[in-house]
Amino acid sequence: MNRTLIDIGQDLHALDELMEECEGEIVDAALEEWFNSLGAERDDKIDRYCFLIDDLTKSAERHKADAAAYSKWAQTDENKAKRLKKRLQEFFDAHGIKKIETAHYKPNVRGNGGVMPLDLAPDLNPKKLPEEFQIVQPNVDAIREYLEAGEELEYATLLPRGQHLRLR
Repeated sequence: MNRTLIDIGQDLHALDELMEECEGEIVDAALEEWFNSLGAERDDKIDRYCFLIDDLTKSAERHKADAAAYSKWAQTDENKAKRLKKRLQEFFDAHGIKKIETAHYKPNVRGNGGVMPLDLAPDLNPKKLPEEFQIVQPNVDAIREYLEAGEELEYATLLPRGQHLRLR
């Protein structure tokens, strides 16, 4: 029978409750053997869990490295295509060509759609803009620092840190 870690944990918990009910006076050799086998079964199951976690973590790291390499190659190809497209458009512009038909393609120069581009002055100070052109956001670092110093705020609280399992 291949029992889950949860099954083993429930058995251990049931044994613990039984021992509490009997005020720890159960010392039967068979019960002790059963408890030890559960412990060994639990440890074996946990060991296999840890192996699987470790194996999946290493596999994910390999996949991330592969993805990074593929992403770099994809970016290189995109950049090459953009440069070639720009050069072709420059050629069209230099020769007054708007549209042409080749054996396989029909390249043409068209105007961009969407919202019109916006150019802001490089020395623009956002704080001097009228209020309707500004975005105000809370300074979370300052709020956190204030709360960590023991002060209280009605609109913010620090939450407890989470936990994680680490394999070594």
